[in-house]
Amino acid sequence: PQKGAVLIDGLDIRKYPLPILRNSMGYAEQTPFLFSKTIKENIMFGSEHMLEELDPEEIKEMITKASMLSHIHEDILQFPEGYETLIGERGVTLSGGQRQRLAIARSVIREPRILILDDSFSNVDTNTEELILNDLKKDTREITAIIVSHRISTIKDSDIIIVIDEGKIESIGNHSELMKKSSIYQNLYHRQLLSEELKEKL
Repeated sequence: PQKGAVLIDGLDIRKYPLPILRNSMGYAEQTPFLFSKTIKENIMFGSEHMLEELDPEEIKEMITKASMLSHIHEDILQFPEGYETLIGERGVTLSGGQRQRLAIARSVIREPRILILDDSFSNVDTNTEELILNDLKKDTREITAIIVSHRISTIKDSDIIIVIDEGKIESIGNHSELMKKSSIYQNLYHRQLLSEELKEKL
């Protein structure tokens, strides 16, 4: 940070050795970069050094657990080679939602202390999104999750929600508090609710 400080467990983030800091975080972005390798290798990417001490069966269990948590496991089983299926450069053989769910599996396999999901549900349907979020809540109770999203459904159960408008903080609170004091949040919520109702009618 250029000003002030970011604290983790009360300690300035700059006091942590960079490798320890990076190994403590999991990150899934809106447009994940996938490689022309197997699904298994793409999920393991970035965590190889953490998995190399495990035996093949333990690695398989961790990959399966991460995939089930991100609700991509069933999709993977439909591919001819399962987890050994080769995907094209940048994951062109997968749908947008599958790419994002694979990226979430990649971020949780490392069992991070801080999980950052940067608009990583934008191509995932709302029903699957809800299933993933519910499973993440159960499995990640002891960690900090930072979720960036324009979808109210994604963040409405968060402990703290920060509403940002044109690069500035407009309001801070939980869902019920923001529904009372933030006009931006209220308008966004009602527009999205109306949009979902129209989709159901169609």
